[in-house]
Order: sequence, then C-alpha cells, then structure tokens
Amino acid sequence: MHVGFTPKHSTILSQHQSSITTLLALLLSRARLPHLSYTRKLPRLVVCSAAARINLNHSQNTTAVLLHISDLIFGFPGWSPMHELLLFGQVPRSRHDEMLKVLAGVAAMQPQRVIERHVVYRPNRDPQAPGRTGQVGGSQAVATDKRSTQAQAVKDLYFTKLVQDLTEDDFEKEGKALAPGGTWAMQFYDVPDAAKRPVIYRTANTTPILQGDAHNYMKDFQYNYVGEHILEGHRYVHKNVVILLHRLLTYHELPPSQSPVATLPSYESLKPVDPSGAYIMQTSVRLVDNAGPDNLGRGQEELVKFQGTMKGIVELQVVDRLALDTRVKYNAAQAA
Repeated sequence: MHVGFTPKHSTILSQHQSSITTLLALLLSRARLPHLSYTRKLPRLVVCSAAARINLNHSQNTTAVLLHISDLIFGFPGWSPMHELLLFGQVPRSRHDEMLKVLAGVAAMQPQRVIERHVVYRPNRDPQAPGRTGQVGGSQAVATDKRSTQAQAVKDLYFTKLVQDLTEDDFEKEGKALAPGGTWAMQFYDVPDAAKRPVIYRTANTTPILQGDAHNYMKDFQYNYVGEHILEGHRYVHKNVVILLHRLLTYHELPPSQSPVATLPSYESLKPVDPSGAYIMQTSVRLVDNAGPDNLGRGQEELVKFQGTMKGIVELQVVDRLALDTRVKYNAAQAA
C-alpha cells in the first residue's frame, strides 16, 4: 500500500533514524500489520512490520513525524484493516460434482476455477515463554495489568504466507514457480475473535507484491520458509458472500528445503491432505473496518441467511477458533 506525504511532512530528522525505526516496529507490531509502504519521490519512507527500515532525507521535528506516522497507521482514509466473517462446511468427494451444480444455481454463475500455491513462513525468532514480559531488573519487572496486556500483543508472533495464483500449465515448468514478476500476495490472518457469535470473526490483510523475488522479500523481513501446499477448487460469489469449495493438496517425496521449490511437480502427482478426498466449503463476507458500526451486523445477517439457504444441502457452522490460530507456539524443548 502506498500513501503520499503532504508537503508539511516532507522532511525527517535523519540523526534520529534508530529511534524512529524502533518506534515504528513497535507501532506496527501493535497494529499487527504484515506490511505497509509509504512512498514519495523525496523523501521516501518504507515501513515493514518485521524489519522496519527507513530511507531518510532532509530534516524535521521527530515528534511531529512520529505522530503523523501513527495517524497514518491507525486512521488515514486510504487504508483500513479488513475483517472476515466465516462459516465452514464439509462436502464428501462423492458429492463434489453435484455441489458445483447446486452452487451454480444458488449464485447464478458458473464456477471460477481456483488454483493457489500457499507458501508458509514464520518469524526467525521464537516466542517468549508464557508469562514472561521480556523485562529484566528490579523496577523494570513491575508493570500494570494494562501494560502486561500490551506487551503480550507486541510479543505474539504469527505465521504468514505468500499466495500465488496458478493454472495447471504452471506445473512442471522449470524456474516458473519462483520467477520474479509472478502474481504473489502476502496474506495475514489474526486469531479469530473469542466473542460468542453465530459466525467466525477475524482480522485479515492481503498485500500484493508488485515486483521482485517474493521469497527474498520474506527473507528480508526476517521470515523463514516452513513449507507449502496447493489449494484447488472453485469460487462463487452470491451477493456479498464469497463461496470457496476447495481442498488442499501436498507435494510428495520432496527433500527438506530452506526455500520454496523452484519447479513445481506435475499436477497429477499432488495428493489430498485429507485421504478421503473431501472438500471444504468456506463461506465468507469481508468487511472494511471503517465502513460504519452497522457493517458487522449486516454482514453477519447476510452470512447467516446464506447458511439457512444451504440447510439440508450442506451444514455450515462455526469451527473451533483455535483451529484457525495463526500464532507461533512457544516450544519449551526448543527453548531448552
């Protein structure tokens, strides 16, 4: 995302680069934003959540610049966090073709083929032990409950992933998988909200990567490659409800690696994660955070209404929120 500075914010105090970088990293961790980029020809400011970096030019009051940056992150009109409302169902493989026809009738559209490559990354540092605040020393260890909660929000680490749109023709093409200029996006999903609702509610953010090597992009942000899989299925849109009937496929007999595979295997060699071959039906409504207080209610009502429409065909329900937990878990064995 790109946002231009106004003339009054055209300069930054370069000698305070280190302190500004630290505060920006803290702000972005609090905001849980996977990536933000603010650009202008001169000056230029590029912000990244995992490794905040700044290209500084000219000079201006540091406090004013930081306040402006904070306003941009939390309240400027060009950006708002997205939120998702979700319900899930399961469709046996034997009913897949029938379900495609049913959904085509309900949505009044032909299914759109979807093949996506999902490459999973995690931060290259481990989360702290539960209960630790990261503070040391006598007086530094004293904190209010509020500050402890804020510290927890900052130290939570999350898995994130790169997603690439594919076709069946992209498989088995040497070097095609990681070629610069491909259609990549970075996706971040927060832990679903714990409040009791008839639907799942979580924060989501998708940031397109417009150019360059996507894997190097993640390495520069201090993220390590974990693994990858293929999502294949069909998508429909019914009013504001996006319906994704899909399953996950994995590569087989690939050696361990520190980076994504350079050449994808044949499409026919991919194996379903679920041995039964069952499909997942994900229904979602996406909301813009600043669209108004009634936006959540309207989105929830529409998704519940669609749930009723599909009753008797497929049971759409709220799944355990921890099954969608994207946080990196503390591992006592690794810490030792």
